[in-house]
Amino acid sequence: MKVFGVGLNKTGTTSLAAGLRRLGFRHLFKPLALLKAWREGDAQTVFEAIEAHDSFEDWPFPLMAETLLERYGEQARFVLTERSSPRIWLESLKSHALTTPPEHARRLAYGVEYPHTHEARLMQIYARHSDHVRALFKARAAEDQLLALRWNEPGAWEKLCGFLGREPLGVTPHRNRAEEFEDSPHRAWNEERLARFQADPELDRPAFPAAQIYDTQVFRAPSPKR
Repeated sequence: MKVFGVGLNKTGTTSLAAGLRRLGFRHLFKPLALLKAWREGDAQTVFEAIEAHDSFEDWPFPLMAETLLERYGEQARFVLTERSSPRIWLESLKSHALTTPPEHARRLAYGVEYPHTHEARLMQIYARHSDHVRALFKARAAEDQLLALRWNEPGAWEKLCGFLGREPLGVTPHRNRAEEFEDSPHRAWNEERLARFQADPELDRPAFPAAQIYDTQVFRAPSPKR
């Protein structure tokens, strides 16, 4: 069985990874190389990585839900991690963006460098993604293969374990808390760079329309000036 986390980043995907590892799955951690391969239309590289592991989360898998369902069918399970609201998710994404190193996933994934100057775009992407995934599984009569999960809700860990046919082990996993990144060595660099982008929005012009986020070869624009 393959288990795919198809929630956007900052929805509890790192906690999902910790839980899947605890349950014994051979887990693949979100290498940026796979997101780059997917955006370049190189699906084979992604599929080769999938064959060597059992479970997955973060990029590029949220963008691949339809392809993954078609390819792995009833042999796969999908977990849509979510936050309580688009605004709560956005604030988490904004905080995280100030702690990441220069090479990160946001521009490849969302088409922009910083969410701070693209709030409406990012919240639209979040809301549409949840609707997109749910509609996909409903249309394929595969709703029993999808679990929508919010870690802040009681019994989330037990719900995940039951969905995967495993006995719960330990307490609810919780990783990647915001306070863990307060002392990031990249914060000052990001804050200075964000200030320049806020002063001149053209420096972070979207690389593609938000509606084209699932297109495999949509990424055409080079990264903005640093």
